Amino acid sequence: MITFTEEVGSPVRLGAGSFATVYVISGGLIAFKEVAHTDNAEKLRQEYDTLNEVYLQCSADSLFAVPRALACFNPLTKDFSLTTPNPLSTNRFRPLVTPGVMAYFPQPTYAMDRVHALPINARRYLAGRYFPPELSDGPALCRLYLGKDYTGAAPSRFANTTNFPLDETRYTQLATLFQFLPPAAEVAREMGSMLSRLHHRASVDARDVEFVLGGDGGAGFTFFLIDFNQASVVIKYFALSSIYHVSGEAMGQASGIH
Repeated sequence: MITFTEEVGSPVRLGAGSFATVYVISGGLIAFKEVAHTDNAEKLRQEYDTLNEVYLQCSADSLFAVPRALACFNPLTKDFSLTTPNPLSTNRFRPLVTPGVMAYFPQPTYAMDRVHALPINARRYLAGRYFPPELSDGPALCRLYLGKDYTGAAPSRFANTTNFPLDETRYTQLATLFQFLPPAAEVAREMGSMLSRLHHRASVDARDVEFVLGGDGGAGFTFFLIDFNQASVVIKYFALSSIYHVSGEAMGQASGIH
């Protein structure tokens, strides 16, 4: 007979910053982003709308997955919004979000697809290679900084188990071990392509967005684009030459690879 351990029913924190905290409930498929201060409720709503627009305009046929914005709830005003399912993703399971579920959060909150952590064997490999010996669990996500160079960097006494930076060398070492990961040059091209989509299709300036490597909930990897709280809508009728100039610079900064 199997004895089951009861799952925690209250929200569990996945990550936090000065703007908001991200939670998951009972290991579910939905992540909940709760704003830290009520004064930023409108900013959180703008991020929710931006994420929805980016998903609709930029996620198709890209290496980088964009979490779907599912619902937004302000407990102070009782305003609850659901996004309309994208016709292009009708075959993809869509978790149901209701005001009752979101009522667990006292501050304005929006729900989105969960960004899964790296596979456990990848996390342990990274911990063994880059973390102090007393830490056996590696990072949940890796930030992709392919234009950086951490070669020869002195080992740090501190380790960020939430985010860990991967330059081209570190990524290539990981891809050598997990050979179904694409080459670094392909990832860099896809980063530049996504930045171009953000400007041209979604009219978003992509300020402070993060390209990260995570998991698929099992043994696989997923590339994600996250963190839109500082991104804002740009004027749609820029001179084309200016937009091409911005996109070209962004693509070059993203890759750092020739």
